[in-house]
Amino acid sequence: MGVGHNDDLIISGLINKKGNFVFTYHKLIIPYSEDKKITYLRGRFINAEIKFSKYIGLSNFSGNLTPKRFYNLNVLKNMSKSDKLIICEGEFDTMIMKQEGHYSIGIPGVTNIPENEIHLVKDYDVYVAFDNDEAGISATHRITKIFNKPIKAIMLKHHKDLTELVNERYGR
Repeated sequence: MGVGHNDDLIISGLINKKGNFVFTYHKLIIPYSEDKKITYLRGRFINAEIKFSKYIGLSNFSGNLTPKRFYNLNVLKNMSKSDKLIICEGEFDTMIMKQEGHYSIGIPGVTNIPENEIHLVKDYDVYVAFDNDEAGISATHRITKIFNKPIKAIMLKHHKDLTELVNERYGR
């Protein structure tokens, strides 16, 4: 028996083994793309009334859908090695840094540092800007050890994250 339509969707991570769409409650879907191809999807929960995980990613049923990957990695194609590259915690901080004119990539949460992709960014002038919480501070130290070279950290003292900093700057 060949692979059916639902089997393809299960392997892709878009539906679970029960046939349910995984992003039912996570209405904002964030595509990860590389070389103009979508390589991963993450959903963001935006309704505060229902109690679900804030983020959800594709299942790893196929074995290659790990969330441990950089978001916005295509930015490297427009950079020289001397350019500053900000590694952000999360897609929204990455987007806001891009909006502010900075080269930025993101990780989907501090537990998802893509150690297997560090070699792609190791030669740039790297800055790390994770959230101003215990997990973010701990991950800043962890990623510094993974790089095994001096990198700069942007430590936020009065703001939760880069998005909050920029929003305050513009009175949002």
